[in-house]
Amino acid sequence: MRMGSETEFGIAHGWALDKAQTVLNRLITTQPCLPAVKGGFFLPNGARVYVDQGKQNEYATPEVESPDALVAHELAGRQLVEKAAADCKLILLCSNVDPCYGSTWGTHENYECCRAPSSL
Repeated sequence: MRMGSETEFGIAHGWALDKAQTVLNRLITTQPCLPAVKGGFFLPNGARVYVDQGKQNEYATPEVESPDALVAHELAGRQLVEKAAADCKLILLCSNVDPCYGSTWGTHENYECCRAPSSL
């Protein structure tokens, strides 16, 4: 079974496209990356970073085969995005509610598994 996750990061004191884009721009200038067809960039580990819905940063892990690898990629992604935000003098929120504005966001898990043709 393969799995991955997508983590959305809120920005303290309100989301805005310019703040999220500033964080993304900082991250991609400090890491080797390739542009992704649907926007954002792929990092060397296969993760994708982008601005989701025009207001928050998102880190999508590469697909991996174990929960341990998934957690390692999530934590590494969090460090990369938080460092880029700190370099821009912004504070990212990793909980799911912005206490100033009440906005919510979260983490999504994705799983891929094999099924027998008869179960389709």
